[in-house]
Order: sequence, then C-alpha cells, then structure tokens
Amino acid sequence: NKNRNKIKVPENDIFDKIFNKYNQNIFPGSYLENFEKFYKYEDDFCKKINYLCSANLLTVSDIYKFFCIKVKRNGGNIVNFQHINSPFKLHTQ
Repeated sequence: NKNRNKIKVPENDIFDKIFNKYNQNIFPGSYLENFEKFYKYEDDFCKKINYLCSANLLTVSDIYKFFCIKVKRNGGNIVNFQHINSPFKLHTQ
C-alpha cells in the first residue's frame, strides 16, 4: 500500500530509524484504508452506551476499536476481560 510508505518520522537517532523500518508493517490497516468507514460507524448508537464489555474483540476487530473510542469519548466505559484460556484479568478504561 502506497500510504504505508508515507508513515515516517525524521530520523534523528537509532530509535527513529527502527520506528520507520517497522512501523510501516505493523501500523493498523484500518487507519490507512478504511478510516472514514469505521469513523462514521454507528455514531448515534454509541452515544447511548454507558458500558461496553468484551472478552476478545478489542484485540481482533477494527470496527470494535473505533466503537470503543466513540463510546469512551461520549463518557462511556470500556471493560475488557482477558480470554478464558488465560489467567483471569479485568481491564477497564
């Protein structure tokens, strides 16, 4: 994708060089390719949600990530449970 080649910071030290080399490959595609579609997703519905909970969607679903951002910006809370195959942990934001 030609947009990935545009993601760079000025290289002032070794950390900047590493960032430029690896960030192009790990930067989420949803921010580059479908941002408008995801950003506009369910605007009005997100304003009505006080709590949003999931066991794994936060790490695997781009739409859910944008959904979480919108709920959080509207004063809602995000609760992310670690998947059952791992020791139980509760993360809130």
